Amino acid sequence: MTSQSSLITSIFASTVREQDKKFLRDTGLEDLLKMYDVEYVNLTEEIWSGRIANPENVRKSVEAAFTPVRRKVLYEQVPERIYALRGSKLVSFAKLKQQTSTRVSVTLKNMFGNIIDPSRMGWHGEGDRDLARSIVDINKLYASLFDTVGLCEAIFTAVRYSKQGEYPLPWDNRYDLAENLGLAFLGDRLVDVDAYVSQACRIDPDKVEHIRLAAEVFGRWPQCLIEEAKAQPIRYSTDTSHLVVR
Repeated sequence: MTSQSSLITSIFASTVREQDKKFLRDTGLEDLLKMYDVEYVNLTEEIWSGRIANPENVRKSVEAAFTPVRRKVLYEQVPERIYALRGSKLVSFAKLKQQTSTRVSVTLKNMFGNIIDPSRMGWHGEGDRDLARSIVDINKLYASLFDTVGLCEAIFTAVRYSKQGEYPLPWDNRYDLAENLGLAFLGDRLVDVDAYVSQACRIDPDKVEHIRLAAEVFGRWPQCLIEEAKAQPIRYSTDTSHLVVR
């Protein structure tokens, strides 16, 4: 690495660190972490600082359990401090988001955030053609190292993306909030949680590409989950744009 690229990386890392401090402070998470003596680790900063687990060891873990990931650079994106915890439980704690009428973002998609690039558009591909495979690949990586658990939360709010939504996003989109639903979904397998929530949102999980591909890798969800979700649907009210339980 040249001195110039080292300087640029240092500047970016400093920016990320300052953004983290502001986020933790503004959300109250800083005090919560201190209260429970929890360490906060920014994956991007760890990798940019060169504190990387041996990529060959990561590769062996993944490929002992699954087929290889499509982009081998993922094997270089596990920080040493995270790798040292392998074998522990890892909770994918996701906010319920309905991104379109045919796609939800739950615990599998939440793991996509563990790809360390601050902008992950390159992992989407043109027209999102690579997104589903990228989601499955990052899930393969962490499932090979940890006992992954899925938790989807919609207790106080849930998100629905909509061009006519009340709240703006930094990119060309908007969203509505459903409030005080009092819902949470927990499961030992992320694919089961996501299939259930997708069906509860009246979206066939077999038609959500990343959930369907994940089932091919991690195993299909029990049909009884789908029947239960059909009996307890969550949907958006057409007149209020809020999620309601029916």
